[in-house]
Amino acid sequence: ANDTEGPTLIPGAVAELESKLPTEVNGVTFTRTSFDGQSIPIGTPIGDSELEQLLKDSGKSLGDVRVAMATPTDTTTMGSLVMAIQIKGISSDKLLAWATKSLDSEAQKTTLGGKEVYGSGAQGMGAYFYVKGDTIYYVVSFGGPAGLAEAIIQKLP
Repeated sequence: ANDTEGPTLIPGAVAELESKLPTEVNGVTFTRTSFDGQSIPIGTPIGDSELEQLLKDSGKSLGDVRVAMATPTDTTTMGSLVMAIQIKGISSDKLLAWATKSLDSEAQKTTLGGKEVYGSGAQGMGAYFYVKGDTIYYVVSFGGPAGLAEAIIQKLP
């Protein structure tokens, strides 16, 4: 963990979390990177005010947040993404309540890749997430081979 001031936008900032994400699924190669809470990139599914409230309610800070991402190296599957958001020491119940609060009406609880997940998908496109311990795993699959999202979810913890 890096507790120094300023962003640590270097691959491997959170190697332990990063190592839980796949490097290859169904022939799609992924590049992994990670960030500490001070340097979370724009575009992650984290609403700042919602995250701040969750952290405040849980007695946590951005220093407790870790993010790891895996993105495809092949441009034809660039719409796909695997992301893990970890808040050290938070209960999975609180994390799940926070994550499900902003679900759209399309999203539903389903079993995919042997795990109970929330989300929706059809014809090779989908967006899913699930909580395990103090970490939310997001899987987005657009333009990849059919079954990519399910195969990714199978490989995650």
